[in-house]
Amino acid sequence: MACKFSSDGALLVADAGDVDERTSRLHGLYNETGNGQVIRISENGDRNVIATGLRLPYGLIETETKEVVVCESWSARINQLTSDALPRVVLQDAPGYPARIHALSGGGYILSLFARRDPLIEFVLTEPAFVNRMKAEIDPEYWIAPRFTASADYRVPIQMGAARLFGDIKPWAPSFSYGLVVILDKNFLPLASAQSRANGTRHGITSALEWRGELIAVSKGSSELLKVTAMDQLI
Repeated sequence: MACKFSSDGALLVADAGDVDERTSRLHGLYNETGNGQVIRISENGDRNVIATGLRLPYGLIETETKEVVVCESWSARINQLTSDALPRVVLQDAPGYPARIHALSGGGYILSLFARRDPLIEFVLTEPAFVNRMKAEIDPEYWIAPRFTASADYRVPIQMGAARLFGDIKPWAPSFSYGLVVILDKNFLPLASAQSRANGTRHGITSALEWRGELIAVSKGSSELLKVTAMDQLI
């Protein structure tokens, strides 16, 4: 899902693991265990797995202190990897599912979140019997699951609750998709954000970075490269 060169020249790879042919990675939220890993490939080709059992590792980065940090999407957190202990959580209970992360020139980070943690999804996660029946009987396209784009299809759960008179979409409407970028400080504490709400189209933000003083983001939902705003307007 992401690659990053470390300071010593090695290539760090976030490997999301295998996916069921019938579904997509967006449905992996309902897998109780993760098969993702972070691999370090040295300049001479040696491979070393430095983290396993991750639930959709999406983005990774090396900090100023040479520590590897990985975004674990389905656990809604960011982990700092260590060589002699379990990963240390540096950001927990994010409001959405973290995607890629990039460093800011002045310190801190830009974190992309590709979908929001909807209360209905969070409730369904507590009902394994319902999840098993949903997997067995319903087309994955219509599961209660995160999405890159909003939909007005009546077969998609709760989505028609977003529409009012003449198909207008409320900005606070229920939606399994969302557009969110968060600015973090060097300790991974949120400082600011930019959002495309439920009635927007720039959802599924999978990557964002700083470029020439501007915040640039990739919207998988709208298939666009976006110039969001000037960085000094956020921080």
